[in-house]
Amino acid sequence: MKNILFSLLITIILVSCSKYEEGPFVSFKSPEKRITKLWTLKEYYVNDEFILINDLGIEIWEKTYNPDGTGIQTIQLIGMKPVNENFEWKFNEKKDSIFERFRGSNNEWSDFYSKKIIRLSSNDLWIVEKNNNEEIKYFFGIN
Repeated sequence: MKNILFSLLITIILVSCSKYEEGPFVSFKSPEKRITKLWTLKEYYVNDEFILINDLGIEIWEKTYNPDGTGIQTIQLIGMKPVNENFEWKFNEKKDSIFERFRGSNNEWSDFYSKKIIRLSSNDLWIVEKNNNEEIKYFFGIN
């Protein structure tokens, strides 16, 4: 009986300690180690409506997060050459949101803006961004 109660208690603690709404509930890799890689946009939603990136005229949307807080976003419109944008990123204190800012064509940095992370595993990066009346969800994966 004690073993069952102990197991139940450990399970409740692990589940309640998850940083991200969609998990993972337990990870032995730090958020920094999980996020630093090349991610490809797999799904895109606006106000919970699935939108094919091809319908937006986008063939490829990739983001690379580097361990030093820099990154490169590559977007290739259908029939065009890819465009690379440099960005900087950092986690908030709880590591449940990420701040990003991009370098513009005038070589100046934009302000940092925040996106909430709802899933960060070794294979999935799900981010939510709220703009005005829209909620945009980006579901990135690895190839």
